[in-house]
Amino acid sequence: MHASQVTVDHAGWKYRPESLASAQMNLAFCAATLLLEGDCFVDQFSERIVADRKRMALAEKVEVRADPEISAKGAKYRHSVRLEVILNDGSLLERSVETRAAASPISRARRRS
Repeated sequence: MHASQVTVDHAGWKYRPESLASAQMNLAFCAATLLLEGDCFVDQFSERIVADRKRMALAEKVEVRADPEISAKGAKYRHSVRLEVILNDGSLLERSVETRAAASPISRARRRS
């Protein structure tokens, strides 16, 4: 997974089963959840899955790398990613998702005043 440097710094670290928050904030663990369950949303997280062996094994296969092209787009695009999935037969699947970050409600309130 290729992401902005900010995303790598905040969510791209090697997963360790420390807490519910660490599971929710880790891209590799969330990607593993998505692959195993078909979705990744707050309802799928509980204390019992923090050390789930299947998720942790799959998360080990996820590498999060800083992509200078994504980082260069600035803060509004910091959540964009480019995925590369290498299948067991060696074939490669790629997909980019360009996501603009929503403005903070606090920022909007300050602009109005």
